[in-house]
Amino acid sequence: MNDQGVYTIESDEIDIEFGSIMKCIHDMFPCEVYLKEIPEGFVFPSIYLPQPYHHDFNDTLNSYKVEYMLTMKVMGANSNESYNHASLIANEFRKKRKRFPLVDSEGKPTGHVVNLTRGIEVSRLDYGVHQVILSWATRHNYFNEVTVKMGYLDINTNLKEVSPSG
Repeated sequence: MNDQGVYTIESDEIDIEFGSIMKCIHDMFPCEVYLKEIPEGFVFPSIYLPQPYHHDFNDTLNSYKVEYMLTMKVMGANSNESYNHASLIANEFRKKRKRFPLVDSEGKPTGHVVNLTRGIEVSRLDYGVHQVILSWATRHNYFNEVTVKMGYLDINTNLKEVSPSG
């Protein structure tokens, strides 16, 4: 993130849902956001957003779903502060009916939203560190090869007629 609070994300590093939820979290709670390893001497308050876990499962005959789980760490000067910040983020998602808007690479809303699929969890990990768990799912179509359909098929088998008597 640069000085103006703008993320620069390469398209092959991150998917649209993760980028959108990152922006939504930062809009709810503007603070330092770490996307890679947490450095020595990190600032308070801050949030660590690792890449979400994901797994897929069958959905329909033409699609599959991918379920994502983001386990972010919210860090404060002490446990009370980290809990208050983590609760603020969780409650903001609850107030938004557990939805977040999809944004394009410029950070502008696309008009689509993603629904969180499970309850939002807040738990203490360590002194001054609380975890917030968010889950969502997306549907993807299977790749189907485009084939040219046959308009007419004439099968000439050149069979000889056989009389019933032999």
